[in-house]
Amino acid sequence: MRTLAMAATAALVAATAAAGPVFDSGITPEEVDTGFASDPDEGKQQASPFVLADPVVLRGVAWSGLYSTGASPQEVDRFTLSLYADDAGLPGAVLAADVTLASTRAASGETIDVSDIYEYAADLPDLAMPGGETLWISIVNDTTEDANDDWFWSFGPSETTPPGTAFRELPAGPWLLATTAKSHAFALFAETLSAPEPEPEAGRVPLPPAAALLGLALAGLGLARRRRQGAESGAWAELRPAGRIGRFPIRACPGIRRALPRSAGRLV
Repeated sequence: MRTLAMAATAALVAATAAAGPVFDSGITPEEVDTGFASDPDEGKQQASPFVLADPVVLRGVAWSGLYSTGASPQEVDRFTLSLYADDAGLPGAVLAADVTLASTRAASGETIDVSDIYEYAADLPDLAMPGGETLWISIVNDTTEDANDDWFWSFGPSETTPPGTAFRELPAGPWLLATTAKSHAFALFAETLSAPEPEPEAGRVPLPPAAALLGLALAGLGLARRRRQGAESGAWAELRPAGRIGRFPIRACPGIRRALPRSAGRLV
């Protein structure tokens, strides 16, 4: 069975989480049966409990979710993560507040009704967490700049999370318990998930960005000069670029419009 941690690792360019997650709710995209709004634009925030076996420094997180009512996800997600201690079965003291997540995003190929389920992964700053006690995780995506979409955190059956999830009205409503044996889809790692920086070639000193740009500019000037000289002599030299610089962003898959209730933020 494919776990969320494995799927998120496959979506990355090169993951370093070979040792596996320190916690995984175990909810695969195939097992997601709904989503709950965790988005200031919808006025809701969701949280799920978890227990780490031992004290650990968290450095990576993976999760899944979906968008609805709009034609497509916003171009750039604005995810933040918060961690809480437990207070009588609800999120309590803040352990980490609104940590910005520079996340990857990839379509899982699964849908709920007509909504695509996406998988995400991101590195975390070192977050030291205790073991053997209930903690809470909250992931929020701010889509207020997108007039057509709200974001929903995937939800499904879990055998690893403590019973019950929590939600609250934003900006600062009280946490309320949603009694259920299900959980939000997420996994936590003690390793970073992003691709490591490539090692420089032996005997070669990497150029700083400014010097690299200057080199490209000089190469362009040399190319123009050689072409001009070749045209004047009637003989063009065949020139081949030494390489290219490019970035391939993840393609956004279109979302599907559908009506949503505004109760607990559930996508039905």
